[in-house]
This record gives sequence, structure tokens and C-alpha cells, in this order.
Amino acid sequence: MIQKLFFDNVVDAARHITDMLSSMLKVNTIFVASNDGKTNHILKAFNRDQILVEEGIQLPLQDTYCGLVSRKVVYISHTLTHPYTCELPVTANTGDHSFIGFPVLLQNGESFGTVCALHTPGYIFSKSEVKTMHSMAIFLSYVVELENRLEQQIEINDDLIQDHQQVTVKLDDLKQQKEEVDLQLQYKSDTMAILSHEIRNPLNGVISMVELLEPTPLNPEQRSHLDIIRKSSHTLMEMLDNVLDFSKMEAGEMQVDMELFDLPALVEESTYLFAAKAMERNIEIILEIEENIPILYGDTRKIRQILINLISNAVKFTQKGDVHIQAQVLPESNSDEVSVKFSVTDTGIGIDDQQLDQLFERYVQVHNKQGQYKGTGLGLLICRQLVELMGGQIIVSSIKGKGSTFAFILTLPRHEFSVPTFRQPILQGKRMLVVDDNDKALQWVSRLAEDWDIQLSQTDRIEEMLRRLEKGQSFDVIMLDHELVATEKQTVIRQQIEQLQQMYGIPVILLTSVGMTMDPTLRTWSKSVVSKPVRRSYLMNALIFALTDTKSNTTPSS
Repeated sequence: MIQKLFFDNVVDAARHITDMLSSMLKVNTIFVASNDGKTNHILKAFNRDQILVEEGIQLPLQDTYCGLVSRKVVYISHTLTHPYTCELPVTANTGDHSFIGFPVLLQNGESFGTVCALHTPGYIFSKSEVKTMHSMAIFLSYVVELENRLEQQIEINDDLIQDHQQVTVKLDDLKQQKEEVDLQLQYKSDTMAILSHEIRNPLNGVISMVELLEPTPLNPEQRSHLDIIRKSSHTLMEMLDNVLDFSKMEAGEMQVDMELFDLPALVEESTYLFAAKAMERNIEIILEIEENIPILYGDTRKIRQILINLISNAVKFTQKGDVHIQAQVLPESNSDEVSVKFSVTDTGIGIDDQQLDQLFERYVQVHNKQGQYKGTGLGLLICRQLVELMGGQIIVSSIKGKGSTFAFILTLPRHEFSVPTFRQPILQGKRMLVVDDNDKALQWVSRLAEDWDIQLSQTDRIEEMLRRLEKGQSFDVIMLDHELVATEKQTVIRQQIEQLQQMYGIPVILLTSVGMTMDPTLRTWSKSVVSKPVRRSYLMNALIFALTDTKSNTTPSS
């Protein structure tokens, strides 16, 4: 007894084929067509992103791609330029694509139709895709034979079973390949965990030694350096955790933790980790944090990781000039949420426009052609994923040879806590002269002075400062870049400054870089030393001390 066919007609079979192929192949368009030698009829079609083929359409066979598929497989990489397809009306309507078509042939040699696919121009179909589509074309021919020749039902059923077995074997192969990929991913994950463990052991030793050194007698400069070692060690430990979290992000398992935090303190701490490195490279780090940023909720660990990565890159790729870190509240902020823009701008080597799109791809290092800059090529990818995970966006702009700006914007919930004020009555109305040859550093100090109601005068030359003092201009405090008076050639200038400072009793605050060795004679006539990048709270404390202290001329370094 002949059993009932699984498919009631050819159209149902075509639907099954397009469904199967659309789930197995990732191409844009798959369709099944029949023809009578003159007219081509689209039985079923699947379009993923762009609608190229519509079901039910009938066109003259000679005006279609299917007309090229008669006895063998036809593959065309660019329909817009191929001589057989460039002038067809269908090409004018759909544009340039890659095309592959398989004939559906009956046992008597006649052509029933085609199984075809369209994808992006130049796309090369893999062996597995070709085999799969070939199998589906054969499968359709069997279904047609079943409808046309019921007397050959048993024979055709055997063929269908054989085809089904082929598909099953293919699915088994795909399943095995997936298992192998999963094993490889697991191996990489285990390797990363082992490496993390091996790095943690010596790092824990460093942290333990720091903890043992902290209670011992240390001078202020040593204690400052030890504090940087401690923070750097803890930051590296967090970075190890974040590298392990990368796999969670890929799997969609990473969560955002919300906690109260002080944004200015977070930015300052992240920046200060690179102060010593910047000094070694003879570049300046400049902080500019908007005043009155409220207390916010956010994932501090992720924000810190993004900042550290961006600042590290800026310092790495900058040979001269400065790195400028900013944090500002955007105007569109409301009563419940605050949009904050973090920016890291450098004067480094910059990036070609053609390479900007590659920056956030996995394992891409656009500056590592000669192996000069080391890295994993994962840092910016992790930054982008973390920013997007927190609902933000990351932006990059760059000019080759002039520098780059990396910025990210986060919208964070606001807390009702009031923002602690930095305004102090003792500073209001005071006259301060700042001498620094870095325009951005002057701008930041000028911004702080304005916030604190200090009357500020500024210059980038020592000679101008001396001229003002000799002319009798009065100042309550002078802030002086240490490098302008640090060399032996400037001994005479230092003596002039000291004489004028003693004559008028003006306290001097020196600006220096973290870890810089200072001439002891400079400390004898300076009230305080503030390290760059200038932190708001450190500078305020130094100013208050300089304006109120009457017992000594020196104070510990900030």
C-alpha cells in the first residue's frame, strides 16, 4: 500500500526547503522557482535583510538568473559586471549581488526549476553551503517525481530516505563541529583562568609587601610612592578580574552593579596611576573635572577600567605634549539622571581615518605593524562592550600625527545627597599668580581659581613674574612650575625669586610631577609642593596651608 505523501504539493515542499536553508545558511535570499521553458515562477522565497525576490512573481525565463541554470550549477560573483547578467532587468532592479543556482532535474532529463541564493557581492559559498543547497535541489526533484509518477512511489521514497540520511549526517557533522568549538572555547577559558591564577600569586606578594611597608617609618615622598604601588596593584588585580569577565560579556552574562560613588575622586584616582609614567615620558597629565558633579549611582569597577584603559593608551602613544582628562555634565541631564561625558585627549601619533573603524574589533592593534607597541588588542573592544553594557556610547576622533580623543557618555542615576562645596572663605578675594608654560594646565588652575573666587593672574615666563614683582604688584600666593627653576642654569633666577619672596613675604607653591627628585634648596623657600596632575582637594589644602601657616616654610608633598 502506497502511504500518503508528507507534502501535499510542490509548493509545500518548496516552503520546507526555504525554511531549512534559511536556518542552515546565513545568506540574504533563498528561493525556489519552477519554469515551463518560457516563464519562470517563484514558488517560495526567503529574504533576511533586503527583499530581493518576492513569491508569486512570474517573469520571462530569459530575463531571469534562473534562465542561466539548465543542466549544471551556476555561480556568479558579481551580477552587475558579469556579461550574462549585467544587462538583465532583474539586475537593474536589485543591484550587484553574488548568485548561485542549482537545477531541479527530473528523471527524464527535463528541467523542473531551480534552487537559488543571493548574497553580498563577491561572496564565495562554502563547500558545506554548496552541498546543502545541492541536496535540497535533489530533494525537490524527488518531490516533483512523487507527484508526477505515483507508480514509482516506493523507489522515490527510498531516494528521499537516502537524502534524509545525508541531511542527518550533515547535521551530525555540524553538531560535532559545534562541540569541538565549545571545547576550544572552554580550553581558552580554562587557560585564561590558570594564567590569572599564576599572575595573582606574585601580585598578592606585592600587595602583602606594601601592607608590611605601610606602618614603617617613611618620608612623605616614599609614602606617596607606596600609595601609588598599592593602588596600582589593586587596579591590576581588578584588571585580571575584568579579563575573566570578558567571556561573560561574550556570553551575555555580565551584570551591571550599581553603587554610590564620588565621580571626581574616581577620575582623579584613575588618572594618578599614570602620573609617574607620564613624567618618565616627559609629558604632562592635565585633569579638568567640572565642579558640583552630584553623587551618582554606577558601576565604579567598570568605569574605572574604561578610564584606566583609555588613559594608558593615551600615555603610551604620546611622545610629547600632554594628556588631557575631562569629566563634565551634559546639558540634557534631568533631576533624576545625569549624563556625564568622560574625555581623554592626547597629542600623540593619531590614527588614520581608514583605521578608525577597526579600533573596536577583536585583536586589532592599528599601531603595531612594527611591533613597537605591545598589547593584546582587546582593550578597546572591552571598553566599548562595557560602555554599551551600561547603556552608554563611546566616541573617537583623531588626526594622524596630531593626536586623538576618546570619549564615552554614561547616563547615571543621581542621588539626593548634596555635593560638598570646595568654596572656602579664606580663599575668596585672594590674589594668586600662576607661572606655568602649559596652556591647558593654566586653564585648569584658572577654572579652579574662578570657582573659589580667587583673583588670578597668570604667565608662562619666569621673567614676566619677576617684572611684575619688581614693579610692586601684590600677590597673596605664587604657584610656580618646578621645571621652570629646576636646572643649575636657573640658579640666579631662583635667587631673585627667593629674595623677592622674602622681601614681600609671598608664599610659593611648587608644581611638580609625581616621583620627580627635587632640589632641597627649592623646598626651603616653598610653602608646599603639589603634584601634577593637580587634584582639586590637594590644591585647596596647599593654598589654605600657604595662607595660614606661620611656623615653617615647608610642608609635605601632596
